[in-house]
Amino acid sequence: MKKSFYISHFVRNALAPAARIIRPENPKSAEAIQTEDLDGDGKYEIIATYELYGEMYVMILKEERGKWYKLTIKGAGSGIDYMNFADITGKGKKDLLIGWQIGNIWNELDLYTWEKNTMKRIVHGLSYSKVDIFDRLEQKSVALALWSYTTGDVYDIQLVYWDGRKLAHVKDSRDYYTERVVPYYEQKVKDMPKSAFYWYYLADAQINGGTPKDALKSIVKGMALNEENPSKGEFLALRKKAKRNLIQ
Repeated sequence: MKKSFYISHFVRNALAPAARIIRPENPKSAEAIQTEDLDGDGKYEIIATYELYGEMYVMILKEERGKWYKLTIKGAGSGIDYMNFADITGKGKKDLLIGWQIGNIWNELDLYTWEKNTMKRIVHGLSYSKVDIFDRLEQKSVALALWSYTTGDVYDIQLVYWDGRKLAHVKDSRDYYTERVVPYYEQKVKDMPKSAFYWYYLADAQINGGTPKDALKSIVKGMALNEENPSKGEFLALRKKAKRNLIQ
């Protein structure tokens, strides 16, 4: 408790009097003031998110040889949707992910890594509605899932990883779809079993997750509802896709 109070007091003294400390909306475990070793030297930096005159900022306080110095990152939008730490670049230290709130359902993600005594932005303005960090176990690396809202609680999902120079698309998405996406749509059809819409997207997720037999069952249930959206033609096209995956 004393340490937490000291850090909070220390952060407030480093900010302008008019600054207002704010907590990122996501993940739910995020705090307005956090500590993390960003440069891999074994010592924790202090990271705080705040608003000043309507602008969004992240402040990083680093101690070196008994002295503290401050780094400031200025963001976009009207809030801070997301802040997290993960070794995205695979260099054995935590990188900083910041999601700036642009609208009600849209955000922009920036990725920073520690380089040459400062935070270097290596990815800027990735559009997303929800962001998820996951492990690529076989590759022993960390990747990102960017969920982008389309309509009716349905999302377009992009899986990306750092290839050493830039973000690239993950080629094998089966594990992520099985563990995260399929359960999401299973809950949707459980909540609304008479919605062909969600049966369609559950089937699509099951195909991407490598379970085309399950997808065919979902397609049968969705088509039996005889709704106009998705159309019969769309369901039949999805069924062809599932059958192609059966023989691969």
